[in-house]
Amino acid sequence: MVGFLRDVQSKAINQESGTEWGVRFDSPAGGRGAYMLFSGPMFVAASTTVTLPSSVEFSDPASGSSKDTVFEKITGLPDSAASVTIRLIGNTSSTKTITINAQGAIQEQ
Repeated sequence: MVGFLRDVQSKAINQESGTEWGVRFDSPAGGRGAYMLFSGPMFVAASTTVTLPSSVEFSDPASGSSKDTVFEKITGLPDSAASVTIRLIGNTSSTKTITINAQGAIQEQ
């Protein structure tokens, strides 16, 4: 997921298709979570979707919600600092949080 985010950020920096690029983290109620690549200033449709493994779920965003991060053209800066957290379904205390700070650094904790 960290590599995916960095690739999306690179698309924005390089102005692929002349626009911003973003990621939607989707945690549907009763379904498997996914993260999706999209172009433009807001989510309209995904150009690439990666479904989480069946043993993993998002704890942030919460079930039934989604969260978008858009990287600006040229600078690659996010529209706002953000984080997402995934956890093992069988062991919900086992988590990983991915943060995107206001300067665009992407880290796994």
